[in-house]
Amino acid sequence: MGEGFMVVVSIEDMLCRRCGALLNHLDKLESDLDIVKRALRGYLKMKYGLLEDSNEQTEPQKPYITTQRNIQGMLHMKS
Repeated sequence: MGEGFMVVVSIEDMLCRRCGALLNHLDKLESDLDIVKRALRGYLKMKYGLLEDSNEQTEPQKPYITTQRNIQGMLHMKS
């Protein structure tokens, strides 16, 4: 949930349906944001001929969940 807030969950904890849906939505938005950032960075590197510098510190790629919406978004971005 970010640096300003920490959630500790145990087996006995319950989460209402609305809060669960909001947390799932937050995870999806973060994943989508990461996909868009990587795509934009790639397009800028192609457009301006920027090469990956081996000394450049890059953040590790985060695994993301492939959904039908993500696939449609990637196909739309290519066309």
